[in-house]
Amino acid sequence: MRDEPAPERLFSMFRTFSSRLREDLNSQVLAALQGKGVVHVTAVAEDVRLRNLDENVAREDIEYLVVQTAELYGAAMEFDCLTIAEIIEVPCPATPASEQG
Repeated sequence: MRDEPAPERLFSMFRTFSSRLREDLNSQVLAALQGKGVVHVTAVAEDVRLRNLDENVAREDIEYLVVQTAELYGAAMEFDCLTIAEIIEVPCPATPASEQG
């Protein structure tokens, strides 16, 4: 008989985020939407990350939450070149060739 992992271990790869981080993220998305009419995903994510350094969350994880929140509000989103390059796994044309992997 094979040992089956406990159900809580199956989902250990999914990260939970604090309510403080989520509230901060939500207010930043709303502020960007009300101020500029567009949510700049990378800028909002980095701002939230810097204000919540003690939680040690990667910017990419916060970007994912920003996109989810912006979609919830039906907001227009702006992505920078590096974010798009990471999503489709190609070099960003704005990155110098010497820095491309």
